[in-house]
Amino acid sequence: MSLSRTLLGILGVLICGSAIGHQAATVAAASPSVSIRRITSLAGRVVAGDFNGDGPIGDNEQITIRVRSLANTNAWAKAGVMIRESVAAGSMHADAIVSPGKGIAMQYRNATNGTTVSAAQVNGAAPVWLRIFRSEPASPGAIGSFQASFSTDGQGFRLLSNSLHFTIAHDAMIGIALTSHTPRVETTAVIDDIRIER
Repeated sequence: MSLSRTLLGILGVLICGSAIGHQAATVAAASPSVSIRRITSLAGRVVAGDFNGDGPIGDNEQITIRVRSLANTNAWAKAGVMIRESVAAGSMHADAIVSPGKGIAMQYRNATNGTTVSAAQVNGAAPVWLRIFRSEPASPGAIGSFQASFSTDGQGFRLLSNSLHFTIAHDAMIGIALTSHTPRVETTAVIDDIRIER
């Protein structure tokens, strides 16, 4: 069942069975489940050619998903939501992820080709709802802020950390991220309740 015209993803994500697209209002309040599979590259990083985004996000926009399950291919295998400057491998980004062995985390890279670090990490596992939000001033090149939160019931969301502040391209991408965190190993996640909201 296709929910809209385009596949939504963040670098290296293949969504099988349903396509989720970007619109100004809520895309799907209760979307059907989708299974996602991904094979990591030789270096354990996602490959730039696999991004199938639907275009830039707005000034104040968020994505929320429920990760129902994630295969345990590595303690740091990840499924979640991401805002990413571009499809380049070293692109700046902020995300909210869940992993089989490391819990729930907000991670970010605030410099191109820099190191991805965790801003916060808490105990938890799938099933869990994850949300990433970007607020950006109207001035081009101004510093934006990012907030990540999670929920165990889809209603009450808890912030993972204080807001992160750094400059990222106005036309950044928003979508779903998934990695096995193990070279040449495929992982699977089941994700539903996908919402992009402004």
